[in-house]
Amino acid sequence: MSIGVISLSGKHSLFKFLGVLTSIIASLIWLATIAALFGLWAKDNFIRYEYDDGEVVYISNVGARHKTVFIIGTILTGIFFVLTLIFTKLCFDMENRRRFKRNISTLSIICGIIASISLMLLAILDSINYKGAHYTFTGLFIVFTLLSTILSIIYRFSHNDINLAINLRVLFVSLVIPLVITFVVMSLIKRPPNQTQLKSVAASLECSSPRSLTLITSSSSITFSNSKSIPKPFQSSIFVNSFSSTTGAGSSSHTITIINEKVNRKYW
Repeated sequence: MSIGVISLSGKHSLFKFLGVLTSIIASLIWLATIAALFGLWAKDNFIRYEYDDGEVVYISNVGARHKTVFIIGTILTGIFFVLTLIFTKLCFDMENRRRFKRNISTLSIICGIIASISLMLLAILDSINYKGAHYTFTGLFIVFTLLSTILSIIYRFSHNDINLAINLRVLFVSLVIPLVITFVVMSLIKRPPNQTQLKSVAASLECSSPRSLTLITSSSSITFSNSKSIPKPFQSSIFVNSFSSTTGAGSSSHTITIINEKVNRKYW
């Protein structure tokens, strides 16, 4: 019995550790990328990269001028963000094996992968040389990040597990949606070429949205800290299976069937 339980507990602890590690790395890389772009803009003496830029330039325009930093930062952030989602699924699927929850977590990972790919492509297809493609992938990144976040909220709400991590995710959704709407409105308002106040506001909003992504990556580490142990009934069923395979007794196989049926009804 101890061998089977320790093996499961060991895997659960490993996924939990790797999930915390990848979420912290993703947060640090993304913060470092944003800070590096601001630093590079300062090194350029806060110049206006486009003729109609405001006092505050779009962070995407800074990334277009310093593509190496922007691309490396987005690729690494995307990779560790997806790894965090995968380890989250592996960890929590061991705690709760309901099919509904597993499907929700799978959809969250798919949305996260699409968001990460979009993040990489919006850096490669910069806002100066590929404006249309850049803003298309920016929109896809925002939409699928929100979808992945909302699915993770549904996952935890369905488990009646409300904690700081979920509150941060709800805060992220409630912040990003109005920020994006205001950014689009400010960007589309027609204005004379010599009036750049609205564009400065839009640029400030664009700078705020990427920073809010750290709410998601950092909340993942909090999620793992609230992770529970593997349910005992599931551990017991594994023990009975391993025990019966060594004894081969007829009465034991009957016990296996009964326990497995109970476990399946509870966890699936």
